[in-house]
Amino acid sequence: MTNAKRPMSNAAKSTFVPGELSLLDLRVIQCQLGRPPHQVLGAVTRCRYGLPEVILTNPIIEGKSPFPTFLWLSCPLLKKKIDRLEGAGWVRRLQAIVDGTKDEGGGGKRNELPRRGLGIEESVSTPLSSSQKNEVEILETLKQEIREGASEVSLGTQLIEDNQSYICLRNRYIDSTIREKFGSLEKKGIAGSENLSRIKCLHAHYAHFLATGENIIGRIIHRLLDARKGYTCSTAL
Repeated sequence: MTNAKRPMSNAAKSTFVPGELSLLDLRVIQCQLGRPPHQVLGAVTRCRYGLPEVILTNPIIEGKSPFPTFLWLSCPLLKKKIDRLEGAGWVRRLQAIVDGTKDEGGGGKRNELPRRGLGIEESVSTPLSSSQKNEVEILETLKQEIREGASEVSLGTQLIEDNQSYICLRNRYIDSTIREKFGSLEKKGIAGSENLSRIKCLHAHYAHFLATGENIIGRIIHRLLDARKGYTCSTAL
């Protein structure tokens, strides 16, 4: 299981070279997104079948419209997995840990994951599935790591650093001659959030993690996805 401790140092934060796209790739991406892709610059990562998984798009659409998200999770399998995590309340739960709150569910006991947060029926007699038990274990492990100071810096500090890294990486794909014109992008981090200590979209954090290996929230998502085994491409579509 991937460790969710301190991410790579700034010096090691990845520079990647997006792979060129074939006509077949572009058709695949259109099927994945359900629409024609806009100004795709390349595939950053590919799945085990060689299909685009994370794609890179121009942050300035047609040279005039800024768009803060430039790393997109195109794989429908991963998107569906993360949809379910978001639906189960993991944005709220991770934000609560970032904020240092002691009750992630607004009603659960201190340091205890409320069952409703996992999308389970209200009946307390409903048994947890194996993947949900694994998610509870991961959450408790994360909180224990934080209590014991397992991370060199706080999760909140790492989140801010990842957002800053994302902004710097995005700037590489904005022509310096027009960067000043779109200065508002300098304030927008992952998923366009202007508050760099807030989690807005797990898909965007995971795309950044897959592309660079550096996103702390993405690393946690990777651990959670590992707890939800049993998906195949055929079950995702």
